[in-house]
Amino acid sequence: MRCSNCGKEIQDNSKFCVYCGAVQEHSPRMQRSVEENNRRQDAYVQEKSEVKEKGNHAKYIVGSIAGVLLAAAVFAGGAYCTVWYINRDVSTMTKSIEKDDINNAEGKKEGDNADASRDGGKLNYRDQMEELTTELASAQQKNDELEQNIKSLQEEKDSLGKQVNDFPELMLYTPSYIKDGMEINKKSEDSICMIDNRAYVAVDVLGSVTGIPAVFDKEKNVFAFGEEQTTEVTSYNLFDTDVLYDGNRYKKYLSSGGETFLIGGKEYREGVEVEAAEGNEGYLLFNMSKKYSSITFDIGRLDDSVGHGGVILEIYLDDEFVTKYDISGSIPITSMEIPVNYADSLKIVVTPGKNWEYATHPEYGFVNVILHK
Repeated sequence: MRCSNCGKEIQDNSKFCVYCGAVQEHSPRMQRSVEENNRRQDAYVQEKSEVKEKGNHAKYIVGSIAGVLLAAAVFAGGAYCTVWYINRDVSTMTKSIEKDDINNAEGKKEGDNADASRDGGKLNYRDQMEELTTELASAQQKNDELEQNIKSLQEEKDSLGKQVNDFPELMLYTPSYIKDGMEINKKSEDSICMIDNRAYVAVDVLGSVTGIPAVFDKEKNVFAFGEEQTTEVTSYNLFDTDVLYDGNRYKKYLSSGGETFLIGGKEYREGVEVEAAEGNEGYLLFNMSKKYSSITFDIGRLDDSVGHGGVILEIYLDDEFVTKYDISGSIPITSMEIPVNYADSLKIVVTPGKNWEYATHPEYGFVNVILHK
């Protein structure tokens, strides 16, 4: 038979051409021809075999072996060609696939480059998606912030509305002023303000109608009144400080303690009591710390004092004697001012004075004690 591809002669019934490797397709006619040739060959072989049986048995064996070897060689050649053809097709197909992949990849790359060139350098689809996702997240964040701002503004609106509803009732008045039963011919418009039934008086009016100078410093938030027109703190209540730290035969009264004492028939809740005694005098010790220029106080004999005589006040600054003062026991209260000249320490000694009665210990009280810078 001949190869259906290259036309060269090949073994009958061959499935592949040993020259070109093409797969052979057998027609029914060709198949019948092959079968006829096979029958003839079989008959020829059988006839030849019968003849040779009569001959030399050794020759018959040699011939048979040679025929078998020839058939084996033909079969081996056909098998080799079949394997070679299959390997060639596989290799060809593999190279074709690789080539197609490379061409497809290059084509895609060229297409992408063309698209990029056509779009004027726009971002590819993936980059555009990432950019859109970022913009969406940013817009969502801004939306959340706006919602929070709206919520805060609503809360502020509600708070302001509550403040308006809770705002106290306010009324202004222009009254007449009466001092000690006598009308003062002075009116100041809107000088009284009523807020929740509580009256507030204008500072300038307060000073003019009472005769006591007054001033309000809004920067310092200080309301000052009195003869000294100052908003600075220059005076201190002794019992609001730790300046009086020790003494002898003395007793302190604090407004928070609840105890009281009488001087000239007047009750006091705050002050210091000192007992005057011969040879064991009472005294007060003050740590002035060089901060004060003077000290003022009112002094008088206690109403329940055992002795009724007067006393002498001896003044010591920085442990040096400076001066002394006679205090009468028959005067209800005496106001005093003692210069201390920014001394570091002050000592006030109380000893029996005029009209002192033997074996008695008069008791005197210091009240309204003020330290001045």
